[in-house]
Amino acid sequence: MLAAAAAICGDAHVLDGAVAAREYGSGRWGRSLLVARPASVEEVQALVRHAAGERVPVVAWGSGLRQDWGPPQPVPQSACVIDLRRLTQPQDVHADNLTATVGTGIPLADLDALLAAEGLCWPVERLDGGTSTVGGTVATAAAGPSRRAIGPTARWVLGAEVVNAQGEVVRAGGQTVKNVAGYDLTRLLVGSWGTLGLFTSVTLRLAARPAVTRSLLLTFGGPSAVAGAAAALADHPLGAAAVELLDAATLAGCAPALCHPTEAEPESAAPTWALLVRAEGHEERVAGLERAGGEIARRHGGTSHVLDDDAAALVWRTRSEAWRPCGASVVRGTWTLPPGGLAAALTMLPQVLPASDLVECRIGGHAGDGILHVVLQPRGEHDQQGFVPAAGRCIGALRAAAAALGGSWRTEFAPDEVWSRAGADPLVARQRLFDRFRAAADPEGIFSPAIE
Repeated sequence: MLAAAAAICGDAHVLDGAVAAREYGSGRWGRSLLVARPASVEEVQALVRHAAGERVPVVAWGSGLRQDWGPPQPVPQSACVIDLRRLTQPQDVHADNLTATVGTGIPLADLDALLAAEGLCWPVERLDGGTSTVGGTVATAAAGPSRRAIGPTARWVLGAEVVNAQGEVVRAGGQTVKNVAGYDLTRLLVGSWGTLGLFTSVTLRLAARPAVTRSLLLTFGGPSAVAGAAAALADHPLGAAAVELLDAATLAGCAPALCHPTEAEPESAAPTWALLVRAEGHEERVAGLERAGGEIARRHGGTSHVLDDDAAALVWRTRSEAWRPCGASVVRGTWTLPPGGLAAALTMLPQVLPASDLVECRIGGHAGDGILHVVLQPRGEHDQQGFVPAAGRCIGALRAAAAALGGSWRTEFAPDEVWSRAGADPLVARQRLFDRFRAAADPEGIFSPAIE
């Protein structure tokens, strides 16, 4: 496979041995790792065909931010990582149609700069500084704070070109917004995590770039107050672009931004929860939402802070960094709540989590649509040995609490030892259906074998 990859991509774009392990290393990809960096669809096809012929598992790679997510699977003897970041062409923007067809290797920051020149944007966002690739974002169906306003990522992908497990090019969808003929395979591909095919280009649905963007930070003293304010913002006719929940620890990191509240905060009410609100649109709409945010905060016993550009950048960065798994001893999962379940979830959380002396729990996420991120990490200097069983018990408690509330829990990232104690999350019906599609599209199990 090494010789074939070098012939296809060139020696300079193939890695193996210690270099590949250092730059792309993950114990779950294989004991012997080969990395190839193709620059064209034809090179991707040739790599997949050689890998399939030699029965070498293939792992699609964008920016690599989510490669360790999901429960560990049996490790193959060898694997080929296909790094798609050189696929930055085409870059065709059709401003009149509000569409763009781009290579999947282009970073989101570069895509945003390309579209800004036309006064447009792709509303799907990732809070990682724009390093995520378009292909990785589409493949994982990742969506940031704007999801409550714009809907799921699949809504903003009109068409896709992928290379399947047989090395064939498959095109789904189209290049116009009104494209309804045939089966909508694009929505099946979006969020398939590289298990149905490798994305080589996509056609994106675009939107006009907002004329004005401002952020508010609303601080509160308890879970009922912050949940009530979140519900009021979700129902407001002006519609916030994002409503993010911040816990006390994250809020502490935002302290430099909280110098000028628009409402006087009672001295006795130390804030323990906050809502980070983004308002977008024309000036009148943004100003109206600022006023509404202040009124909603006051009505729920909180305080409203209008953030300038520097303060907003600090708070959004703090929010982003709080929910990224960092280090081996960290667990991250997503709690999906039914409408109106936020207050009950925040009140229930400290009651259901065992072993609080060993595990620190951080919680935040998209308050507007009930998708919360939970991070478990060792408290203080406790060692890994104590954290592992405690974290396993916490995952079990979170699953039970989510079920009791009529929602669901999904573990995204955890040390292998925690996975072995907690076990994999129960499969939902849609996952079983997707597994049938995957088995039909890739019967040999070539693509992303470590993804369950």
